[in-house]
Amino acid sequence: MPPESERFFVRPRDQQRPVMMAKKKVLIVVGTQQKGFFISLAQRLAKSADVKIAVFKADIADVLRPCLPGIDIEVMDFRRGAPGSDAEVLRESLRVEGAYGETLAMLCSQDRALGHAYLLNIDGYPMASRADWGMTKKYAGIVGEIAYYEDLVERVQPDLVISQTILRTLWLITRRREVPYLAPGLIKYGTRLFWVDCPEYSSREYVSAIKQRLLADAATGVPDDSAYEQEAGSKLNHSKIRFSYSDAVRKAMRIAVKDVYRLLKGSSKEDSYPLFGWVPSLFASVANHRFVAAHGKRPQDLTGRRIVYFPLHLEPEVALLSVSPEFNNSIEMVSWISKALPADAVLVIKEHPLSFGVRSRRYYERVLRIPNACWADPQVPSWDWIEHATVVATITGTAAIEAVHHGKPVLSYGRHQVVNHLPSVRFASDYPSTRQAIESLLGGEIDDEVRARSRRALRQAQLDVSFSVPGFEKTYASRQPQPEVAEHAYRALLRFHGDILDGRPAGAGSDDHV
Repeated sequence: MPPESERFFVRPRDQQRPVMMAKKKVLIVVGTQQKGFFISLAQRLAKSADVKIAVFKADIADVLRPCLPGIDIEVMDFRRGAPGSDAEVLRESLRVEGAYGETLAMLCSQDRALGHAYLLNIDGYPMASRADWGMTKKYAGIVGEIAYYEDLVERVQPDLVISQTILRTLWLITRRREVPYLAPGLIKYGTRLFWVDCPEYSSREYVSAIKQRLLADAATGVPDDSAYEQEAGSKLNHSKIRFSYSDAVRKAMRIAVKDVYRLLKGSSKEDSYPLFGWVPSLFASVANHRFVAAHGKRPQDLTGRRIVYFPLHLEPEVALLSVSPEFNNSIEMVSWISKALPADAVLVIKEHPLSFGVRSRRYYERVLRIPNACWADPQVPSWDWIEHATVVATITGTAAIEAVHHGKPVLSYGRHQVVNHLPSVRFASDYPSTRQAIESLLGGEIDDEVRARSRRALRQAQLDVSFSVPGFEKTYASRQPQPEVAEHAYRALLRFHGDILDGRPAGAGSDDHV
């Protein structure tokens, strides 16, 4: 008899014997985070599929191999496919651009080292030595990465690719080959995750669910006044942040010890950040936090003004570099909104607590000179500002989703934000569209019923496509297997993408959606 893990197609009428379906092939790419989760997910998938794992560093492979005997684990080497001469770099660069419809410059901009020059809003961010490479060398690095992934996908011939986040260079290849590529993503609702299928942190199922819920305009099973749950990981991370010089000294000492250890061991990453490069930002974060706290406003300071609230994003992270590659210039957005506001409105800007160390004092001072803009007091929670705001403005991130749940209109600058499909959201991409959106949002076009309809559709769509994984936010650094977390993710994978793994219609796997 065939192994229990192998399945059979329904026998066609013109055949006498059942046709055995070959095992599906799954490629998993593992980085530095969530190693325990991917160990357990690989173990679960290996029961019915052929699993291949690719890792970024050898020490990751050392963690995975004892737990995954019999599974092939490969350490990736992007230099393997990198072109040599200038002529080869140019030829391969043009080939990549022609094959995948993306420019090399755009791909460089999404790398925090190669694209350091694009990080205009974080002038205090440490610079890796790769930032000083010339155009040819930077393009060669991107081309080498793509060439490696092309070879990897050709060798593995996967039916499904999974990683912690959607890697754009790998996604370009899977998209062209029509290979499904998924990653577990936070849906920004309590402890719930969903399967992301594109670098812009969304999925076809998510967008479809919002559109369907808007058409139905029903809140079946979810009362309209049900409480929105803050995303658990954000709440946990923010609770750990401290702004004191004593804390900065302790963190600086830990960085110094690690950097010296790597230097003596010879394990420092080539062409990476300079020795102790992150130490200055620790002390800058304390000084900048105190400056903003001294000049920041509270809601009661702005009585009689209509508030447009803009929480800055963590930079440079996936939330901007990959999710909104077309536009991620926060200060340009501030400029557009400021120029478009009527005299009774003010733009309140709240700094992300993890970004105080990567901006210069000059950045904060420049904003204070804008006549109708101010910094938010860091001690005032974001939800308090959303509650007092007339409009919430974002490029990407959690604030837009939180605003919809709080019944607030949203001014969106992220082309791919899922909330753009809601009637209480206006998308803007330049000053004229900003002016038009401001007039619409402040002029009362978005009434109570429109905001309620958006809230109902978003809440139900989030629940439709997500699955609850309590404790996932605490496992990012874990090396220990996470079988319960992985089982939840696997059941949701079968529920939404069962057709990929075993030929069943999507939706037939699990009912874990409440």
